[in-house]
Amino acid sequence: VKAGVASLRSTTTGDFYYYAMRQTFGETGTSSSDGSSSSHTSFGNCHQMKNSEWGAVVYLSYSKYGTNKTKVAQNTSSSYYTGGTNSESSIYSSSTYYNQSTTLNAYGVYDLNGGAYEYTASYVNNSNSYLTTYGKEMYTVSPSTSTKYKFVYPMGSSDGYTNNYNAAVNIKGDAVYETSGSGNSLPGSWESAYSDFPYSTRPFFYRGGVCSSSYAGVFNFSDYNGSDSTNRSCRLALAF
Repeated sequence: VKAGVASLRSTTTGDFYYYAMRQTFGETGTSSSDGSSSSHTSFGNCHQMKNSEWGAVVYLSYSKYGTNKTKVAQNTSSSYYTGGTNSESSIYSSSTYYNQSTTLNAYGVYDLNGGAYEYTASYVNNSNSYLTTYGKEMYTVSPSTSTKYKFVYPMGSSDGYTNNYNAAVNIKGDAVYETSGSGNSLPGSWESAYSDFPYSTRPFFYRGGVCSSSYAGVFNFSDYNGSDSTNRSCRLALAF
């Protein structure tokens, strides 16, 4: 997330979840929220961002306090540099780059549109083996129950993207069902972004799209099996 630096990638969503909770920010304490009791240094309950937290950021961006419904520009850097370039001074001084932030100036949140795909700590509880293969650290702590650090979606009447999407009709604030018209469409979400709801062997969410996609955007959501990939990253959040 540092300006002008390539994002961390090639990591499973479970490992992102595990290591995000162990980032150091200045206070020493003991945590057992991930299923193991261990002393480590932390501040603000650092964790992998959930869908609900992604939704909070993009709704604020879409409001008059952010872009006022102007589309955030896409980060098209194939090197996945935060801000779109490895020139930090350009990120804060050129509209080519600061229009990629949630406020269309240098003070917003960057890379919600494009850059690398971003895994969130959110999944459909369909009991698929990939939940434990690539998301064990996230899944094995209360598999069917949402916590402060992850969000669990129910499976539909059968495990398909349309049924799972429809089962989320009453879930609000995550900028998924409420900002899209379909569980599988190019495009299907606001601002012509891709909508593809997790199902079967792709039970995990990622958000934002990627640098090379014409369907990337802050309202983009899609699915994946959770494995490591050179174009998938995640975003950290603090929950006080």
